[in-house]
Amino acid sequence: YDEDDVKKLVRKIDWRIMPFLWGYAVLSAVDKIIVSNAALYGMKDDNHLKGQEYSWVGSIFFFGYLVAEFLAVQLITRLLVGKFLAVMGLGWSSMTLLMAAIHNAAGLMALRFFMGMMEAPALPCLTLITVMWYRKSEQPLGVALWSSTFASVSLVYVGLISYGIGHSTTGIASWRLLFIALGGFSFLFCLSIFFYFPDRPAAGRFLTEKEAYVAVHRKLDDHNGIENSLFRLEYRIKSLII
Repeated sequence: YDEDDVKKLVRKIDWRIMPFLWGYAVLSAVDKIIVSNAALYGMKDDNHLKGQEYSWVGSIFFFGYLVAEFLAVQLITRLLVGKFLAVMGLGWSSMTLLMAAIHNAAGLMALRFFMGMMEAPALPCLTLITVMWYRKSEQPLGVALWSSTFASVSLVYVGLISYGIGHSTTGIASWRLLFIALGGFSFLFCLSIFFYFPDRPAAGRFLTEKEAYVAVHRKLDDHNGIENSLFRLEYRIKSLII
């Protein structure tokens, strides 16, 4: 293969893989911040939150994240990373949907804790997928494409949806509709990842046989593999120290 084949392949990857990564990053950020918008439309009063309970609803997410992070990093090297990412996404989007049915602080905290656990694999998975599909020289830009704008875009996205739903006149509380709408969209998006996102370059159905060959061998030529399930304790210790 030649550089023209590589350029054509990279363009195809950019259009078929990167939108999934960027969308997942945005929607996972949305589910982190949605609780603050829901509070503006009556969530605190309807759930009888008192004292520091609202603060705990926000912060307990990160306790769940910390609990699950180490295990998540171990699992992503042993499972089909695309399917794992999708299943975890279906999990945290389901938690968002369930928050629409909660009536007390304990329920909100429990769901937020489990949501944090299920979002723990998000950034490691997105980074690993970028490494699997791009060469070393392309990886910084690849990571930047999905990581540089997702926070600001998620704020705008939630703000616009919140404004529209907040002024709706239905029999369901606006904050509950907000969880249903955003959680439902995230669930459908993660479902599409489960069925349409390839777990590795060789399994990409959007690639021709030659393009799949180029996708694999350009990584080998770059001295950078696609999969590695080896557990190295010393690397884990170094990462904790650093």
